[in-house]
Amino acid sequence: MIRWAGQWRAFERDEGYFLRELQWEIELNSSHPLHGKECRIAGWIPGYDHFILFLEGDGRYVYVLLIWRRDEDNFLPYCKFLDDTDAVSRFVDKWTEAT
Repeated sequence: MIRWAGQWRAFERDEGYFLRELQWEIELNSSHPLHGKECRIAGWIPGYDHFILFLEGDGRYVYVLLIWRRDEDNFLPYCKFLDDTDAVSRFVDKWTEAT
């Protein structure tokens, strides 16, 4: 079980809007590590930028910072893979904006 800490919260809204934004941001960059992955939103910092996603295909989690624009030349949006719920709990517990 994930222990949400600080500003992080379990995600309890309709995730369609945010997942469509993520897909829009990465669809032009087929080398992005999330390109073509099925996921659901597990948690977020309310405010539309910081998300923890659960990857349906491999059981891992990933932190994603949505950038709200397309960036074809860089590896954005930024993401950091987290192996399991313990890793997510440690990540959110140590969270700073500079993480």
